[in-house]
Amino acid sequence: IKYVEAVVFRPSTEAERADPDSLPDGAALEHTEPGSTFLPKVVVERQVPTVGRIKSIRPSAGNAYYIRQILLHRPVRSWLDMRTDSTGTVHSTFREAAQADGIIDGNDEYSNVVQEAVDMHNSPANLRFLFALLTHEGAPAAKLWESFRQNFSRDYLPYNHDYDSAPTLAIEQAFQSCLNTIDEILASFGLSNTAVGLPPAHERPAADESEQEHFAPQRQALRSKAAAAFQQFNDQQKQIYTDVLQSILSPSPHALHLIQGRAGRGKTFLLQAIINNLRGHGHLLIICGATGLSAA
Repeated sequence: IKYVEAVVFRPSTEAERADPDSLPDGAALEHTEPGSTFLPKVVVERQVPTVGRIKSIRPSAGNAYYIRQILLHRPVRSWLDMRTDSTGTVHSTFREAAQADGIIDGNDEYSNVVQEAVDMHNSPANLRFLFALLTHEGAPAAKLWESFRQNFSRDYLPYNHDYDSAPTLAIEQAFQSCLNTIDEILASFGLSNTAVGLPPAHERPAADESEQEHFAPQRQALRSKAAAAFQQFNDQQKQIYTDVLQSILSPSPHALHLIQGRAGRGKTFLLQAIINNLRGHGHLLIICGATGLSAA
């Protein structure tokens, strides 16, 4: 079959189709030839039985959560088989069957969900949101926090440390910054840290929200800069850095610190690292100076 289509802005006539040479200059007819036939090529990648996967599911999903847990631990052939435990007892619900086989244990469903998210290498930010979501659905917040607080707060710990060797100050700072972030997430559910039994977040006056919003996208970069600077400190700078931060973060009375030294000894470099650390953890700072250099 030959299909002829006019490329001018009007339908072609039978006479024009019969004698295309009679068309005026600049006009033409397009002849569209029938397309070639392509045979589909089917490639079989697997010739073994496969099982579909159910994505991560919260305990509040009900039967879907317990079905997934059962399928992760043993094969089944029917719905009845899924409600039958290893001893041959048929249970009325999937949850009872999972409990009888030891797949879940009472109130451990929420812990299993978080542990699975950790095993799948979810980011700390995703884990914090999952934690807040589970807490909103009735999970024991204090228990989950004690079990997974290192996973929730890993991105707040300097990248050049881990929890086994990090200074106590860095660990406490990471936990508190994590709690502050969790409190913000819980606020979207109408909750707070204290309402669900978690340690309180730092109070922030409403007047400071604009500055918080300004530095919020930069916090990760600021913490990284502070950690990189710490690696370049000499012993004296490290001691001053730790003492100043400890004084700020501890509940002890306020203190004044005099950092004095000759030009070129790293005072500004040290102060910038302290500032980056504090801003990276959500603290508000007022920087003032009598000279243009110090103000910058």
